[in-house]
Amino acid sequence: MYMFGPVYITKLVLLSMLLGSALLLLQHSSSGMQRPFCGNDSIMRGLIFTIIFQNPTTSFYLLPFPISIPAWAIAALLLGLDFISMNTASFGGISASYLMLHYIR
Repeated sequence: MYMFGPVYITKLVLLSMLLGSALLLLQHSSSGMQRPFCGNDSIMRGLIFTIIFQNPTTSFYLLPFPISIPAWAIAALLLGLDFISMNTASFGGISASYLMLHYIR
């Protein structure tokens, strides 16, 4: 992710905010009011999934656990939590990271 430079990260953050806000607006117009903090996940999901999409065989060390956790397991956990909580803004960040890696550079 850092090999593309700071402009790449800036574009990723802006696209994550745009897609996350659009999906949150779509959900708000169809089902009512969402939690006010719900849109903040799109930027973090975009950054995390960019690392995961670039190298899915990598592993992460989470601070409380001294073991390495595979990236695909973290991705599955995050996606599962987003599906359970219906956090549509985070799907904007995930789709932004996919678009930035495969179509927009």
